[in-house]
Amino acid sequence: DATLTTTTTTSSFVSRDPEMAYAELSRQFRRRRRVGDDGGGGEKNTTAAEEEEARMRALSRALEDLTNMTTREGWTLDDVRSSVAIAKKLIERGGDEENESIEKRHFGYSILQRLLSAAETTPARGEEDAAFALKNEFMNIISNELQLTARNGAREPYPLKSKVAQITAEFIKREGS
Repeated sequence: DATLTTTTTTSSFVSRDPEMAYAELSRQFRRRRRVGDDGGGGEKNTTAAEEEEARMRALSRALEDLTNMTTREGWTLDDVRSSVAIAKKLIERGGDEENESIEKRHFGYSILQRLLSAAETTPARGEEDAAFALKNEFMNIISNELQLTARNGAREPYPLKSKVAQITAEFIKREGS
């Protein structure tokens, strides 16, 4: 099963339908709940530890696949928009087990942060309108997340508040206040 997980995520998420990519990533986060102790000895099950390591490697590759625009030939704004759509679904609140939700949301924020960091400051000729729409999309996501984080206050886990702050700072650094 860990092998299947590893090989599934090596193919490109960017060229896929965002719904399919989101479903695959969600399976990765649900798998985490099943990994645990061996049933009583206090030592971690070797198979479970190997599965967790394979899951983390698969997620790392998925993050690279969704955000590594500098080494990928032919990246378009549609590819970036697809990655943003996946990130937006990952950061949605509700429904999931709390730890799954925190990890999933943090991963979504990581996608957004890496996309912002790697984005071109000047759009290619003829893509100005699409780049402006994408910039507005980022601004709306950030604004919404800041409002929700402020509303939740102390209930919002620190790693998520920190990620929202980092994304906000990156956006302001790139776009100006």
